[in-house]
Amino acid sequence: MNKAIVALLLSLLAFAAAVPSQTQNPPLKSVAERLGYPANSRLLIIHADDFGMSHSVNRAIIEALENHWVTSASILVPCPWFPEVVRWAKAHPDADLGIHLALNSEWTTLRWGPVSAQPKGSSLLDPDGYLPLTTEYVASHAKISDVETETHAQIEKAKAAGINLTHLDTHMGAIVTTPDLIQAYLGLGQAYKLPLLLDNRAESLPCLPAPTNSSCTLPTTTTKCKEPPTITPIGAPNGGKTISTSSAARNSRNS
Repeated sequence: MNKAIVALLLSLLAFAAAVPSQTQNPPLKSVAERLGYPANSRLLIIHADDFGMSHSVNRAIIEALENHWVTSASILVPCPWFPEVVRWAKAHPDADLGIHLALNSEWTTLRWGPVSAQPKGSSLLDPDGYLPLTTEYVASHAKISDVETETHAQIEKAKAAGINLTHLDTHMGAIVTTPDLIQAYLGLGQAYKLPLLLDNRAESLPCLPAPTNSSCTLPTTTTKCKEPPTITPIGAPNGGKTISTSSAARNSRNS
């Protein structure tokens, strides 16, 4: 082959390799970038739970949300003051509200039962028809079929009431106490396409694969930092004050 032709072909190949393909998808933005922050930002969500447990709890959370002291809250659907939450949520459709999935009812003088019609003898009923008192009982007795029925019922009741859901989390960690329960929890995130809160209570359990096509994973190690990382509260203007995790922890303990 003529040397000039070979040189031409080589130059064309080099040019093709240097020019990015127009069919390539642009790199995905991180969560921080999608929220308007730099890609490497550490963001803090200040979250309230037990929304719906009682009128006093509701008043405190509503005041905190409306004054931007907290930026997110999760709802106890089985509790007696859930209707008050529904009214507030309809008036604030952009509020960051999730479901605080409850499998137990821990107070001895304020009890709540399941949302679903659990049959007599259900693993989620105590002798008086309420949800079990302790998370230990749930871990040792709860049947996954009962758990799935109840957790779906809690989510569906909130959706039927017109609440725009942004996430799921767990009341007292009851649904992250065993590997099977965690799998049920991950399945809920996949089924409703909602992000889940997983905290370090799951770290002592075996690492489990997430359901197919789910982005949810379990932590396998605890990262130890020599210096506390700096985090920016979500909702604070860019360039605003930052908070270290150590000072945030001290503030929470002192509050």
